[in-house]
Amino acid sequence: MDTLTDVLGGDPSVGPEIDSVEAILMQTATVVDGSGGGAVTAIEAVTEIGTEVFPRLTTLFTDLIETKLSRWVVLQRDGGESAEALADILEHVRERMERCTSSLLETCRQLAALQESQHDPVRDRAADTLASAQRLLVAVIRRSTVFTTPPPQVLKTTNKFSVAVCCLAGNAFEMAEVPVVTLVVLSEMQARELHAAEAASEDVAVAAVGGAKSTCGQLVNAKAELAYDQTTNSTTARFRGMSLRSVKRSGAKSDLAVTEEKFCVVARLALPVGGGVIEIAAMSHPVVVIVHGMQQHNARATILWDSACALPNRAPFEVPDTAPWETVRGLLQGAFRSTTGSELSSDQLEYLGTKLANGGAPDTVSWHQFNKVALPGRTFTFWEWFCGITDLTQKCLMEAWGADAIAGFVGKERVQALLTACTPGTFVLRFSDSAVGGITVSWVSLSEYGEPQILHLQPWYAKDFGIRTLSDRINDLEQLRTLYPDVPKTAVFPAGAAAHQTADASYVPWGLSTVIAGGADGGAGSAQQYGQPQVADAHQYGPPHMADEAMAGAGAASMVSHLSASKPPPRSTVPLLTLPTFNVNPTMGSESDSGGSLINLDDLLRDIPSGPIDFSAMGLEVGAAAGTGDARESAAAGGTTTTRGAEQDSYSMFPLRSSRDMF
Repeated sequence: MDTLTDVLGGDPSVGPEIDSVEAILMQTATVVDGSGGGAVTAIEAVTEIGTEVFPRLTTLFTDLIETKLSRWVVLQRDGGESAEALADILEHVRERMERCTSSLLETCRQLAALQESQHDPVRDRAADTLASAQRLLVAVIRRSTVFTTPPPQVLKTTNKFSVAVCCLAGNAFEMAEVPVVTLVVLSEMQARELHAAEAASEDVAVAAVGGAKSTCGQLVNAKAELAYDQTTNSTTARFRGMSLRSVKRSGAKSDLAVTEEKFCVVARLALPVGGGVIEIAAMSHPVVVIVHGMQQHNARATILWDSACALPNRAPFEVPDTAPWETVRGLLQGAFRSTTGSELSSDQLEYLGTKLANGGAPDTVSWHQFNKVALPGRTFTFWEWFCGITDLTQKCLMEAWGADAIAGFVGKERVQALLTACTPGTFVLRFSDSAVGGITVSWVSLSEYGEPQILHLQPWYAKDFGIRTLSDRINDLEQLRTLYPDVPKTAVFPAGAAAHQTADASYVPWGLSTVIAGGADGGAGSAQQYGQPQVADAHQYGPPHMADEAMAGAGAASMVSHLSASKPPPRSTVPLLTLPTFNVNPTMGSESDSGGSLINLDDLLRDIPSGPIDFSAMGLEVGAAAGTGDARESAAAGGTTTTRGAEQDSYSMFPLRSSRDMF
């Protein structure tokens, strides 16, 4: 349904009801202004106003304020409509409000004149109706003064922001002087006291708002004139370059975190009407004040819970601690849509519900489950995990998400069930369960015995996509061939970027590629190629929260640099030789290579003396199995035996007498 029609109820034009009210007031005006007859006519006039005009105006205002304007306030608070749609709705409400207010002012004028009648019945009835009409006028003006541009609901101190306050009925008044609007900050408790004072029509308490003892924040540029705005054809006060310098928090002991404490901004003004003054104190939506960007997500959780769970006509800003799952479901849908511009499927929302309920289907969700306590086995709350995913999607994954290439909110067990019957190379992209702001790849591989197995890649994060995009990474990995169920990956992920080119032709161009560390398909033992050095120990440099995503064997994805040149870089002019460690058995004349170290060949040949090798001088028994870790040395005469350590055998050394003996 069209939003404008939904809010205004049918025809968005000004309804015919106000036309009939205006027609009656035109007739009664002839009596009031002295062009009518005597007492009978005056009684008929006051009766007509009391029984026809005033009840109809009351009904019109109730519909405008309690239904249409309240609906607009909810739409503005939830952020589900565009600024243009909200402005269109408010313009129609303002037009109706102005006409109804003009009729109410005329009603008050005529009743005040009839109150001066010499006939007691006319005077008494006019006085009673006038008192009711004046109370209605005060309520209308207060309730129709709204924030058309509200302050940010997550408000960081010292950040600049703008505010606009509009009196929807303002064009109906002729003001001798321009009133000044002052903005103040109230705590939740102070907002409740103000709400109670307005409900009881305690004008003194309303007028006291903004005094030295009734504000808990210091706003900069917090005063503006309420004047006619030709752009919007409304009576509006605009505040620009505002900021909240400081805020005084509640000193009472509470289990509430800083990001759970609510405030509000109040627009205070004294509006001159009909020779009197109406005190107005219009409240904004609840505001959470933060001092650091790290508090942003938790503050937003407080605001979203308040918006989703707020009951009509509540005291500021009461919300239940537990909400139906359907309410929280809509909250999550709206939060994801506002961040990414797309919707979550019913299956994805069902998965989020099971995560909140730790495996079951929830009927209700508590605030503690939502953002107060950590998920089982984790160090973060559900909301922190959800926010990390929405941020990652908005910053790095919008193209793939829009192409339905990311399964996203799905558990590891569900993915394994989906991939069980798939061919090797089939893969699924899902958000990590064990990490905040990570996405992982689950794919079908073959074990060393040729049996299908499902592996899960170490998660990628926003910082990783700042180096190489998701599309490039998927194309880099030859193990990933088919996006579940049967979509070739090239149909969804365009080809990767070419090697980085430089303007200077004397440099060799380079490129980055993603590989699976430890083997071609997640196993161990893949050989390195020249110009493609592996990053040492992918787990050492990996991001946190990887316990759930660790692969059997080595399965972390790492980056390698590829040299485009066909020739290797020049070596040192002095050759370096890797000298094996020889385990010598003179009787067999054999030698086995067990590794070695780099030495300088020139220094080696210069320092080696000539002559045969004297094994007896070394204490070695000819035929001993040196290098086994169990070799023993026996003295020829004394019969004593010394056991050599395993570490010494692994790196056994001996003196060489000539270059011939070495080779």
